[in-house]
Amino acid sequence: MDTLPVYRPGAQPRFSRGNDIGCLVLHGFMASPSEVGWLSDHIAQECGYTVYTPRLTGHGVNPQDMNRMRWQDWYLHALDAYNLLHAMCDRVYIVGHSMGGLLGLLIAAQYPVHALVAAAAPLTVPEPRMKHTPWLSYLRPYLPRPNGPRLHEIIVAEQERRGEPTIGRVHYDRWATRAVYELYQLILLTRPHVPDVTAPLLLLYAAADDTVNVDDDFYLQTEVGSRHVERCRVKQGSHILFQDEGRDEAFACVVDFLQRIDNKN
Repeated sequence: MDTLPVYRPGAQPRFSRGNDIGCLVLHGFMASPSEVGWLSDHIAQECGYTVYTPRLTGHGVNPQDMNRMRWQDWYLHALDAYNLLHAMCDRVYIVGHSMGGLLGLLIAAQYPVHALVAAAAPLTVPEPRMKHTPWLSYLRPYLPRPNGPRLHEIIVAEQERRGEPTIGRVHYDRWATRAVYELYQLILLTRPHVPDVTAPLLLLYAAADDTVNVDDDFYLQTEVGSRHVERCRVKQGSHILFQDEGRDEAFACVVDFLQRIDNKN
């Protein structure tokens, strides 16, 4: 009998029932709900929203699962989560980190979203070799992406402070090469839909992000159809905005933006 798949510790989806405003929080590529979990908790506590943080398909279980994933799987899973919140709440906000930001932009381009935070979303291809990954996958099925020791120490220290299990960052430290091509396609697909996004938009990036092009916030600000666009650059930390040392500043930017949108409705 085949062994049933199980979550990695910390990869479980999160849900907090609050008021009639729903907030969908989407994690990034090869990551898990844990990577945005502190943000989800903070939004629920500070704003009282109903907050849902799904585990996107293929994530948080086994890196091999990502070989069979396609960008449509991630998008449809995020869309399912949006529709669940839309059914139980009067308004829906989306906060998406990295690939989750791309998924949030695509949903907001087609469905009613009352506010959107795109955090460290890659609108330009961060690595030109991504387009060659279908062929590279035959030679190198997996690409090593280990945790940096600095980020690991920061996360473990915060987990200790919060009284949580000290499991560090919950992500895949080897990436299925074929899945990288799906992310590449998702980036290209999102760009032509950006003008269709009309929801109030916060563009949140770390000034020292070494994974994506931080100037993508300028691209979005120029191309998006939203009439209300704000930009925030977090001074500390890097791409993993909501766990790195600049997380408190990132939390404050998100909550301040959403609450000001609340006050206008």
